[in-house]
Amino acid sequence: MIWIYPHCPSRPIDVAVSNCQSHSRPRTTERPIVMRYLLFLMFLFAAAPLQAACDGPSAFDALPSETQQQLHLKAAQAPFHSGLLWKIQRNNVISYVVGTMHLPDPRHQHTLQRVKPLIAASSQVFLELTKEDEDTLQREMIRDPGRVWITEGPSLIDRLGEEHWAKLVTRLDAHGMPPFLAAKMQPWMLGLTLSVSPCALRDLKAGKVGLDRQVEQEAAQTQRPLHSLDDPIALLNTLSSDPLAKQVDDMKWSLSLDLMEVGADQSVATMYFDQETRLPWEYAIHRALSLAPETPERVRQTLSELERALITGRNQNWLDRLVPELSKTPSFVAVGALHLPGDAGILALLSARGFTVTPMDLVAD
Repeated sequence: MIWIYPHCPSRPIDVAVSNCQSHSRPRTTERPIVMRYLLFLMFLFAAAPLQAACDGPSAFDALPSETQQQLHLKAAQAPFHSGLLWKIQRNNVISYVVGTMHLPDPRHQHTLQRVKPLIAASSQVFLELTKEDEDTLQREMIRDPGRVWITEGPSLIDRLGEEHWAKLVTRLDAHGMPPFLAAKMQPWMLGLTLSVSPCALRDLKAGKVGLDRQVEQEAAQTQRPLHSLDDPIALLNTLSSDPLAKQVDDMKWSLSLDLMEVGADQSVATMYFDQETRLPWEYAIHRALSLAPETPERVRQTLSELERALITGRNQNWLDRLVPELSKTPSFVAVGALHLPGDAGILALLSARGFTVTPMDLVAD
């Protein structure tokens, strides 16, 4: 997953949402886009969102020890449930896969130093979305503001109602986002933006980047060809596919249950640097259910649809590209860490296609 920031249609593309002073694929299924992305971004290593706060305690560590153990056991049932760095081999061709966290963190420097020689040993690098294709996505949002902004009818102030809007304004204040601007944003984009903690947003605006972008920078310096696994326009189509009324309904639900507060601690970042790649997903399920005990079926359905739409479905699409490339060309692949574990994770999928998948230590030999 990448981080996308809405821009004023009349302003240059590098103007971030909080600096704007002025104010847009046909839908295929009934999917709750706002909840998918709030929960996804708050618990994906990026994705995490999931967007850990700059400091503060870990909510996971505050759970009863029995609950922590149960979540660890559930995570351990998934193939390749831990480990960030992997060697992939078939036909004597060696490639590498690293699970990334898309938000800045000084601890990425250690991982980057470990993978630099592996990038140098590879003939090409694959990312979820290169910076060039991310720019393509941003340009499309400016070209068609109806994907991002409410261009007709009432603003979110009226659509959400007084009670829900008041809750939302509290989040807007913490992010330094003008309410008048947020009122014109479609909920999917607003939810995505607010899922990034204020301190992480400051880091991103200051030019700090996550591990995937650091890998991209290293690949550029070593003149390794860069490729996107996602199509930027198709990704935007998925993000903006739900009708506005459905988005508003999902945002009301999330606000009424305080689901927009999920993930604002160090838990997911800690799990990531402990190389626990499946545990955050089990933790996401646990926290969402604990916040919405009266609607467990809706929560489980939402998370199941999320997993299919943004994790396992994309893994399958990527496999069509990765299998032939990794069979003949030494490659380096950097994708969000949640894409690695599980029966439908890219490691298990590559193994099923005849690749030998071997864990590697993050400490160089």
